[in-house]
Formats: sequence, C-alpha cells, structure tokens
Amino acid sequence: MTKIVPPGGPRSGAPDETCGPGSVRGSDYAVLSRQVKRAGLLARRPGYYWVKAATNLLFLAAGWTAFVLIGPSWWQFAVAAFLAAAFTQTAFLGHDAGHQHTVLFWVLAPAQAVGFLLLQQGLFGLYLGCSFAPNHKGMPIFGRDHGSDFLRRQVLTARNIRGGRINDFVLGGLSYQIEHHLFPSMNHEMRVRAMASGVPHSPNGSAPRCEHPDGLAPVTPRSLGCAACEARGDRWTALRLCLTCGWVACSDDSPGRHARAHYQETDHPLAAAMEPGSTWKWCYIHERPV
Repeated sequence: MTKIVPPGGPRSGAPDETCGPGSVRGSDYAVLSRQVKRAGLLARRPGYYWVKAATNLLFLAAGWTAFVLIGPSWWQFAVAAFLAAAFTQTAFLGHDAGHQHTVLFWVLAPAQAVGFLLLQQGLFGLYLGCSFAPNHKGMPIFGRDHGSDFLRRQVLTARNIRGGRINDFVLGGLSYQIEHHLFPSMNHEMRVRAMASGVPHSPNGSAPRCEHPDGLAPVTPRSLGCAACEARGDRWTALRLCLTCGWVACSDDSPGRHARAHYQETDHPLAAAMEPGSTWKWCYIHERPV
C-alpha cells in the first residue's frame, strides 16, 4: 500500500507508522535523525581517520622533500600547488575534529571530552601568554612619532629573562626577546650566544651604567604645564620635568615634544614623569629609562 505524504511532509506530532501505532514522532528532523542513526551513519570511524591522517602526513613529507630536492626552480610552483592541497586536507581534518569526529570523542565521554578541550586550550593560552608577558610588561611604549630609531625601539621596549637552561626551555627561547626582536630569523642557540656576548644597549644588565642621575639635587617645577604648548594653545599628552633645571615641558608622545627640544637646546640629559607617584626617568643621551 502506497503511503501518501501531504505537501510539505507530515505534520509534526502526527502518528508515525515507522515508530509504531499511535507514537508521536516529533519534528521532521528528529525522524530523519533517528533513521540516519539506525542506519549506522553516525558511527565513529577511527580507522578511516587514522588512514587519512597518515596519508596526509606522507603527502606533506613528500611535498617538503620535493621542495628541498628541487631547489631554486620554476617547478616549485607545482610543489606549492601540491602543498596547498595537502594543507587543505589538514584543515579538513581539523574541521572534522571540531565536529567531534576524531580520537578525543572516541576515548572520552562527551562531557569529559569537552572538559578536556576547555582545560587544554585554556592552559595552552595561559602558558603561551606567560611566555611573552615577562619580556614586555612594564616596558615603555613609544608613540608613532617618537624620535628613537629601529634599534633603540626594539631594545628599549623589551627585556631578556635570565634563568639558565631550564628557563630557556620553559620559555621556548623567547627569554631572549631583545635578540628575537632585532633578528627574528636568529635561532634559539644563536640568541643565547648573542646574549652571552653582551648587547651594548640591553636595558637589563649588559648596557653601560647611566651615570647622569649621580649627584643630582632635587629641583622644583618651574610651572604646572608646558609653557610652549600653552603659548600656542596646544594640548599635551604627558609632562616631563627636567631634573637639572626644573623646566616643565610636554613628552615625546605629545604633538610638541618640547621636553626633547629642551634637551637639544640645553644638553640637560634627564627628565622625569610629572604624574603623581611615578618614579619613571629618561636619559636622552642613552635613550633609555634610568
């Protein structure tokens, strides 16, 4: 006997002959989902993914081997296309992993697998963040129009973290952040050697000691704002106090940069931040905090 289905499919909540007389089938999707599950189409296939992952690894290895063997040649364009396909297949595996197709959900119950992912990803982010943060926290941030060159920007906005081989291993070589900023292609071993040889401008131990703060007497600010900015009707971002004569002028990240102009006119080397409670001081000669 032919079953007649009204346009748009059976109405939700209508009896479903496939589920027994008088049973309520739920939504159309629920019916389809049960049928797919009964057909075994939602079963995990670990063998398939092991084969697919192993095959993809072989493709990647073959592609990079060809890249090395071929060398400088226009045939590398073919290798690039081959590796593009291999990388896309790797992305497909990642996509399936996101939909619970891979090994994590074969081994663990769904709640355990979700907890595992949350913990693993959270600790991964924390570990990676903690590897970068010690090298940069508390270091100066220069404005776009700051007068320092590339070398000084890289050296003065980061610090190296010393602690021996264990520290180097835990931080993945990022403990030598100054060398990494200056020479990104330098490998870890060479960064260690560079640090051991002493980078002349390193702010955390290798630099020559700044002698300019020695013997300075306390000074009284000669004004409460930048006189040059006030005369021109300009605004400043922050104020700097000359520790030689007490002149107050705007900082390097202000439009006028009058504190630096004062140094260039007078050769007074040190300036301090005017913010209450700040102990920050800058040496214009060494171009670094002191």
